[in-house]
Amino acid sequence: MITVRFRTDENDMLMYQLYKASKSERIRIKRRNSRLVNPVLFLVLALLALSFSHYIFAALMLIAVPLWYFLYPVYEAGYYLRHYQAFIKENFGKKQEEECLVQFDNDVIHIADAGTTMKLATSQLDAVHETGHAVYVFLKSGGGLILPKNKIAEMDNLTAWLRQLAAHLQIPYTTEPGWKWA
Repeated sequence: MITVRFRTDENDMLMYQLYKASKSERIRIKRRNSRLVNPVLFLVLALLALSFSHYIFAALMLIAVPLWYFLYPVYEAGYYLRHYQAFIKENFGKKQEEECLVQFDNDVIHIADAGTTMKLATSQLDAVHETGHAVYVFLKSGGGLILPKNKIAEMDNLTAWLRQLAAHLQIPYTTEPGWKWA
């Protein structure tokens, strides 16, 4: 059994949301399509403009292709960042500053904060993901548990225990120390 105490802040919740978005198949497909569809459309318009001898319009469309392809992902990453920041402020407010106590047993995880106590069967764990700044425990219900590395003193013991638990439950434990939102 391992017990940890910590406080999550807005940045911890933001990194969790962005990490979860980066692993979402739907969001990855949407981002890929947004990056590729418009440049193809610009190329088609450029070819049409060339066929009608509109060289300036064709040149503008050809200039737009690499600009969109390289700059739109930067804009879109910022869009998701702003979206999740607003989401966190609206839905969590002061709750993010409360101290959280998490007790890990082999069969049950006990989670308590200022006013809420929850028991979670370890059989409800779906995956464990470790990044450079946190460990995220994903649940089968779609939720998750944020364990910020810089706020938990016993992090080495906790990650070792979570690795053993993941192996016992036969769920994935992935390590991505260099993960960044992009």
